[in-house]
Amino acid sequence: MVECLVMGPIPQAERVQIRVEGADVNWSCVVAGTRRMALSIIRHRLPDALMVCSPEDAPLLDTLGAEPPLRAFWVLTGGWAHPLSDLILTEEQAQELPARLRELGAQRVLPHLSRAYQPELRELTLQLLRALGMPGRLSAWSFLPEMAALCAIYPPLLNHVGAWLYPLIGGRYQLRPGTVERQLRLAVESTWNRGRVDVLDRLFGQTIDPERGKPTNKEFLCRVAEWLVLTQRRALLQQLKQRNAQHGGQRPHADRRDAQQNGLQPASFHASSSSVS
Repeated sequence: MVECLVMGPIPQAERVQIRVEGADVNWSCVVAGTRRMALSIIRHRLPDALMVCSPEDAPLLDTLGAEPPLRAFWVLTGGWAHPLSDLILTEEQAQELPARLRELGAQRVLPHLSRAYQPELRELTLQLLRALGMPGRLSAWSFLPEMAALCAIYPPLLNHVGAWLYPLIGGRYQLRPGTVERQLRLAVESTWNRGRVDVLDRLFGQTIDPERGKPTNKEFLCRVAEWLVLTQRRALLQQLKQRNAQHGGQRPHADRRDAQQNGLQPASFHASSSSVS
């Protein structure tokens, strides 16, 4: 089920809800009448899309732009423009939303919010691949850091590896999708044959099918993306603590509340010991 958060005056937001849900049975909408309510919904369960009906609620998008969520989602505005807008649809066009987002996926377009953490996550991926002992001569080194970063930021890519992810990376690196798939598979196999067994076991543990002995491309990307998200969340929480300390002392409860409000930490998240050294 695809979830869309509709932000705006309740009567208008409910009309949008009826149009979207009537257009596709796989879509559900949640209505928020205030920015505080919208941020609370984003904090507890990141939606797949956010539609902001009125320009009066542009401050919500300004907040997301200033401290974007780690997991990106589509942003739509109701007939008015904003730098974060992925689509502009009026209330009368709301039923086009599911089809229009499928078109963006077919065109290998990602949400604007996906850009915020790409540099940091690419660097984290490089550190992880070195720790795993992935051979440096492999061609996958050229694109794998960006591929893993994008999977962490926009998880739906992992549901469409062949149809969306490989063509997306191939287009960025002038490679055919089949070449991306083969080079990634060779990188995974080479790492399992020549990498650091202790680190591989620590990161992947019992997630690997013992009959295969190594993960598939998708399994590898899923686990790396999970590690990236957990590691980046800890870094962001640490930044919040340092910022609060500079403004008059530690505020652990405020740290947690601020992190949740900006989509950095779901309410159920706890720091894990999955870091790799």
